[in-house]
Amino acid sequence: MIEIRYLDHTFKGTGDDLLLLNPTAPPEMFETWDPISEALAWDVLTFGVKSDATGSKYIWTSLSEIYSTSSNEEYLIDDGDLMDYTRGTPVRVYKDGAFLREFYLDNITARDGGIFEISAVSAVGLLAERYHRGGVYFGAVAGDVIADIMDGMAYDIDGDVAEVTVYGWLPYDTARANLSRVLFATGASLMKNAAGEPWIRFNQPIGSTDVSAATYYERSAEPVPQFGTIRVIEHTFFDSAAQTEKVLFDNRNSVAAASALIIFDEPMAATRADGLTRESWGANWAIVSGTGVLYGTPYVHIQRILEEETGINSSEVYETGENALVSRLNSSTVLERLVNYYSNAVRYTISTKHSTERTGNIITFPNVRGVTESGYISTMDSVASSFVKSTMEVITRWTPKGLGNQYNDYFIVTAAPGGQITIPAAHRGKKALAVLFSGAQGGAGGYDGEDGGAGRRWSDNVIYKGYGGEGGAGGAPGTGGGPGRYLLADIDSLAATYTATIGAGGAGGVHNGEPGEIGGDTILDIFTTADGVVPEGPYINMIDGSVYGEAGDPGTAGKAGGNGGNLPTVNKKGEDGTAGEDYNTIWKGGSGGLGVHSGSLDASGGGGGGAAYGASGTNGGTSTTSTNTGADGANASAPAQAEFYRGGQGGNGGGGGGGSSYAYNGATANFRNPGAGGLGSVGGQGANGFILFYV
Repeated sequence: MIEIRYLDHTFKGTGDDLLLLNPTAPPEMFETWDPISEALAWDVLTFGVKSDATGSKYIWTSLSEIYSTSSNEEYLIDDGDLMDYTRGTPVRVYKDGAFLREFYLDNITARDGGIFEISAVSAVGLLAERYHRGGVYFGAVAGDVIADIMDGMAYDIDGDVAEVTVYGWLPYDTARANLSRVLFATGASLMKNAAGEPWIRFNQPIGSTDVSAATYYERSAEPVPQFGTIRVIEHTFFDSAAQTEKVLFDNRNSVAAASALIIFDEPMAATRADGLTRESWGANWAIVSGTGVLYGTPYVHIQRILEEETGINSSEVYETGENALVSRLNSSTVLERLVNYYSNAVRYTISTKHSTERTGNIITFPNVRGVTESGYISTMDSVASSFVKSTMEVITRWTPKGLGNQYNDYFIVTAAPGGQITIPAAHRGKKALAVLFSGAQGGAGGYDGEDGGAGRRWSDNVIYKGYGGEGGAGGAPGTGGGPGRYLLADIDSLAATYTATIGAGGAGGVHNGEPGEIGGDTILDIFTTADGVVPEGPYINMIDGSVYGEAGDPGTAGKAGGNGGNLPTVNKKGEDGTAGEDYNTIWKGGSGGLGVHSGSLDASGGGGGGAAYGASGTNGGTSTTSTNTGADGANASAPAQAEFYRGGQGGNGGGGGGGSSYAYNGATANFRNPGAGGLGSVGGQGANGFILFYV
């Protein structure tokens, strides 16, 4: 016997095929399960209830009281108005007293004659009406992401699914759509536990029920949709200072916003408001109030395509497209899973009586030729009476593959002594993704400091006064070198050793902005970074979040030389050159020279030389009749080779020369020599290459 229980209502039937429900609308259940979690659909339960004996009025009595008509037809009488309902309330189906299914109330419609049509949906139907704000994930565990999507809904999740790391982007979308994206990317599946609640697990057999041929009404078979090519699009996101800020919302010419939700078209690494108040925000959204502009800096989004032929003679292409949780760690797993499914799966349709089967369960049955087959139930379209009759679709000849992430560990090789590398024993024979990085580019050369300026007279008519020359500007720093090239190489099974070359970092540019040299190529067997590409931004190690391949930093600018002393009065000292500093190290600017008054000679001091990275400036000349000069700027020291793994640092700028002094001997004005600008350094060498192995 079938019973349906909702709150304090119990709807049940008597007899072989007679339900104590509206006989024109017997309970129907449509249940579905997606083997590859491409798009989660929801189950639906529909049934009708007749509320009174005459069909002309409602009779409400105590719970479960039976009212018998003159024709001895039996209907259940309820103690409350069915139209007073709350959507999402559990509706449970029982067979012979044993729990069968759980649904959630969706709608109740009252019809003439005291008939109510009731519909309920599975948990996925509720998730289709909720929204999830999504986000950008860098190694979050799937269990945490799913908990955020489910948002308090009861469910089970197996530990091996919960521990899978997730990388990429979920948009602002329905909870149903985002749960589907997570399951598809991880290879997990949505089933139901013994209580009828959602159960997230990898596709693995749950027992096996033998369906007797005697219970069949009909059978047929056809392959799943045919695709000749499977195309997986892999997504990588990272934050880059090179990204251009864009306008996300602008209401300066409109009414003020009041806690308005703004949803972005793409994920933002950062947002800022001008005039508006940001009340809360995330990668995909912001809630703002007031009037103004909301700006955002998008993540860099890189895509890579992987393709494989299924062996089926078809021009149709399956593409993963917008599922941006398909990342470098799971793209090959997703490809394997899809090729396996679309190359092998056959869908059988069976109409049969059954008792406890559920979608996602394994059943064994004789096929149309009488040969025993096993398969997963993917859909069940059932009518319930004293028994359950279902038309089932069963996926056969398919064993799930490609579960979880393909890669869960990594190791790095930085040297190839004797032109060979050795793979750690623990990783030999594993499938791997090798990422080859060439040597990084050297930094550009630093610029020389400017020479100090010459002095000048007070005026053409007044020559016993004058100004010392201005100190020269410090040299500009060189720009950092680029990160070099990288190449991805798929390896089916790691050997014990490989011939290899690790590319050396490129030398820095010699002088005044000259670019650094390109780094040498890294080679692994038949793979070389000569065939690779220069990344648009840093490369993210998706297992531990390490950042590789950033451009080098610019060098340190040289410091200005001091001005020469003026001569409106006697004994005017030149100015000190500007000091430089690096963490706890200070390089002094040269001291300005002293002025002098001796007999008919009045002279100012020369400016001190400007400091540069690694060197202090020289001191300005002390005035005498023969020597009174600006000091030379310091020559910059070269930066060290870049740290793993970056472009070379730009060269450092030279110090500016000190300004000249000014002297008057009672008859003529004399301009002493200004200081020369210091030399800028060569750029730093780029980091050496390496090979990152995901295993």
